[in-house]
Amino acid sequence: MFDVAIIIPVYNNERSISRCLDSIINQKTKRSFEVILVSDPSNDKTPQIVEKYIKKYSFIRNIDVNTRSIALARTRGINESNSKYLMFIDADDYFKDDAIEIMVNTLEKNDADIAAASFYYVRGKRCKKNFFSKSKIYDRKGMLKALMQDSFMHGFMWNKIYKSELLKDKSLVLPKGNIIREDVLTNYQVFLNANKLAMTSKPIYYYDKTYESSTSKVDKTRVVWFITIFAIERYLLEKYEPSFMKMYHSLQSRRKLLVWGDRQIVKHGYEKEEYKALKKDAKHLLQIVNKKGKLEIDNLPWEKFIKDNF
Repeated sequence: MFDVAIIIPVYNNERSISRCLDSIINQKTKRSFEVILVSDPSNDKTPQIVEKYIKKYSFIRNIDVNTRSIALARTRGINESNSKYLMFIDADDYFKDDAIEIMVNTLEKNDADIAAASFYYVRGKRCKKNFFSKSKIYDRKGMLKALMQDSFMHGFMWNKIYKSELLKDKSLVLPKGNIIREDVLTNYQVFLNANKLAMTSKPIYYYDKTYESSTSKVDKTRVVWFITIFAIERYLLEKYEPSFMKMYHSLQSRRKLLVWGDRQIVKHGYEKEEYKALKKDAKHLLQIVNKKGKLEIDNLPWEKFIKDNF
């Protein structure tokens, strides 16, 4: 058994996959690790690059899938892993050379189930720090609150390390396809079964947004799905941790701010009247999510997802 398995969903990553893999190979750590690439069929030279690394390094292996879903690719990698701990990286990104050592040390030193770390945003030659101000320990309620606030915790899986038993062979509910905040939905379910999260202010990861296009086609389901995540979070709390509902309702203003921010991201893709209708719908859905009493489900955007999966 390895100390750590690092799981990488792969699809059309010929410009970045070598950098990603090299950042793992060059880790300064005494920990043993395996690298599991989960590859959807690519249209570029990614498969040939991956094959060269597999031939050279015995701890790197590839699993071919046909999911077109980051969440499902990660799940396949998780269930194929043989390790005490799990880490994740996107093929566009790369680790600092002490990432594994920092994460395992933070987890073990604090006897935690999960550890989270700071990271850098990269766009071209610009590199912006996204640091937690200080190291901190969270219990279950605290980590769930920090995740829902979506400020310093972030819902990403790639700035965290997990005990394998939290994820492996679990029936986690995941959205089909690639959709925003699939990490948040996964982490929320994992956090509901964790007891302690240790946060370190040390950075471990470079999140590279260089090739993201601000003019790409707008996903007009995005804002409603964003609010649907809030509804799913509430449904799961009502079901598994009802004593946390006061905490959930205390975050109403934060949810409004997050939805406002998400609307700004997609605004350029809407005509004026269409955007006014989106604002009205978003306000109405948020009012339902924030309303006291049991969550309303019937005839609402989250009805099918909740009834089909929970």
